[in-house]
Amino acid sequence: NSVIAIDGADVQWRQHIGNAAVLLQAYAGSTSYKIRFNSMNPVIESDNELTGLKGLAASVALPHITLRASRTWVHSTTLRSSQVDQLNAGLAQMAGGLSALAANPMLPGPLRAGLGSKAQAALGYINPFDSAPIYTSVGFNANWDGWAMMGEWARFASGSGMLGSADSYHFTVGRSVGNFTPYIGLARQQ
Repeated sequence: NSVIAIDGADVQWRQHIGNAAVLLQAYAGSTSYKIRFNSMNPVIESDNELTGLKGLAASVALPHITLRASRTWVHSTTLRSSQVDQLNAGLAQMAGGLSALAANPMLPGPLRAGLGSKAQAALGYINPFDSAPIYTSVGFNANWDGWAMMGEWARFASGSGMLGSADSYHFTVGRSVGNFTPYIGLARQQ
């Protein structure tokens, strides 16, 4: 998700413990924004709204490394576009066709029940992007003797049967040479 800002509130607690700086944060709010699907031709733009957003984040900063973790729960995500409307119409038609077949008294009972079940399943996919997702991430930044490293693992559990879940990670390492820092990175989404 490309959430840039949240309208809401947050509470932070900061504490120094030895040579570590600890930050704990709780936040809540909502947001709405447009999502652009630039990989589509033509480019598609959709309205996205997240409500009931709540989360916790923690970080520990040590002299050469900062560790962080966060978890965010969203009560409701709503995504609307003309393409979603088109998908919904197709799913409703398919469910209607399956229901009409299930009503045929000439079919055996188990087949009629199976078709009725499939019709209900198709209706369950209407508005497939509307869900209650959970975002989880763990990451770090490290700098030591001219070396810089950063990495993060994140999980997006969509709460949608159609979208499922995705894990992603990235790792980057670089070495400062004067005013330049050449680096190499690896990233993957599964």
